[in-house]
Amino acid sequence: MKPGAGAEVVVVGAGPAGSAVAAELACRGRDVLLLDRASFPRAKACGECLNPGAAAALERLGLLAPVLETQVRSLIGWTLATSGGRRVFARFPAGVRALGVDRRSLDATLLRCAIERGVRFMGGYRVVEVDPGGPRNRARVRGISTDGTPFTVTGSILVGADGLRSAVARGTGAVESPAGPRKASLTWRVAGRGPEPDRGRLYLGDGLTVGLAPVPNPRLPPDGPDLWNATVVVASARDRAVLRKDGEVFLDRGMDALGPGWIGGFELVDGPWASGPFSWPAKGAVVGRTVLVGDAAGYYDPLTGQGMFRALRGAELAAHAIDEALTPSQWDGDGVGAGSNPRARSFDRRALLRYDREHSRAFRPGRLMQRVIEGVVSRSRIREPVFALLERSPRAATALVRLIGDATVAQ
Repeated sequence: MKPGAGAEVVVVGAGPAGSAVAAELACRGRDVLLLDRASFPRAKACGECLNPGAAAALERLGLLAPVLETQVRSLIGWTLATSGGRRVFARFPAGVRALGVDRRSLDATLLRCAIERGVRFMGGYRVVEVDPGGPRNRARVRGISTDGTPFTVTGSILVGADGLRSAVARGTGAVESPAGPRKASLTWRVAGRGPEPDRGRLYLGDGLTVGLAPVPNPRLPPDGPDLWNATVVVASARDRAVLRKDGEVFLDRGMDALGPGWIGGFELVDGPWASGPFSWPAKGAVVGRTVLVGDAAGYYDPLTGQGMFRALRGAELAAHAIDEALTPSQWDGDGVGAGSNPRARSFDRRALLRYDREHSRAFRPGRLMQRVIEGVVSRSRIREPVFALLERSPRAATALVRLIGDATVAQ
């Protein structure tokens, strides 16, 4: 990379949030440079589900069709099981789409789409220092490439889309002190026959969540067993220590409850991949000329499976705001300009501040819902009566999964 390299928009992180915002900005005619510390394709700890809200956001971004061209699994809903033996099936509303995906394929596909739209991508570049920029100076990141060469990149606007424990969010001082349970997870790929492969499953116990979601099986023969994402999430310090040493203890407990019926058992075929602790609160989504998207803008409990929705919906909101901020026709006395090429060097900060407000408003219901759900499922004396009610009321169960799946946003 040449000294002083840069772009109108520099995006750090080429996961779903970063590739989506980069692709959309390129469609709007922006000069975008996308950096990631990894090379693609790569494995990623993830529940590997696109809920209805996430799938709808992909469609609006013009990225759903390429994803569907890869192998995906269609999901009709979720089965929820508790440690007390309660079992509820909640179906997604008619007319919405939910998918089980392979993160290797998903991330590689979205990155390819961004590059095809004109985004410049540079893999193997790790950010270690961030200047968020200000009214008169561009944003800047410094780091180290995989060959040990230092680099510096500047942008009229910087996007931090580098996930949990984001280097950009830390570097801008946007991260607050963690609060609440310090959850952690392990994810495996599991092969086996028995459970219906058209729905996800979630086991809810005291301090333990186990998710089972169907994913494509490109590495298995066409007539072979179904492939599943199996993710274990624990909350307590004691359980986190056990998870590091022997996470399969928790996996076996959840899989027994999530059946029914593995025909001949199941086999671990890939993983595990670790993630967490998850508590990652952010003070806001904008600092100076820097915009945070996806997990970098604040992460909340994976129990509700909304990470992909936050990434893709956040990318939509950010791309629109960044394009507005860089559009000269919208400037007036409050705009900031510099140099002979204002399109490349200036911005209207008010558009970014609107993104900050819209981001908070868009995801506030999800955060509130997560707190309510956590309060219910973490206490057996509340959880079991609530699920007894859901067993008797399919309509209530459907309403719950409609909220959790962001289906109201999809329709």
